[in-house]
Amino acid sequence: MSQPPPPPPPPVEIRRESRVGRWCASRDSRLAGWMAGAGAAVGRHPVAFLVAAVAACAFAVHSGVHLLREENDLEALFVPLDSRAVSDRRRVDALFPVNYSDYHLGHETRFDPPAVSVIVDAEGAGLSAFSDEVWATLADIERAML
Repeated sequence: MSQPPPPPPPPVEIRRESRVGRWCASRDSRLAGWMAGAGAAVGRHPVAFLVAAVAACAFAVHSGVHLLREENDLEALFVPLDSRAVSDRRRVDALFPVNYSDYHLGHETRFDPPAVSVIVDAEGAGLSAFSDEVWATLADIERAML
């Protein structure tokens, strides 16, 4: 009797490790080593690290970091403050103030962010946000606001 043929050999897996893969692996192991060393240093000298952290916070407070303010005005962010456009606009604003009793959209000299937000809840009425009724309601609200 003849024996069955032997099973085929498993496919040969060719692993070509790239330089990037080796670099990432070595970087991760280096970073893990540095973190372990930093943790050990903090564990050995906790008072020194506490004093260093308090000193860094005191330096930040003393240097005025807490006095920084956020600037949202697009003109102040992107237009030089001493430019001719800014001085001309200030002059026009002084000569022709905005008349809110006879206000027309588009006659302003500044583009301030909108101050009104309207939230429409379509789920409360059992409607989809993409239904025609919701979009018709939004169009009515927009016409009423303008």
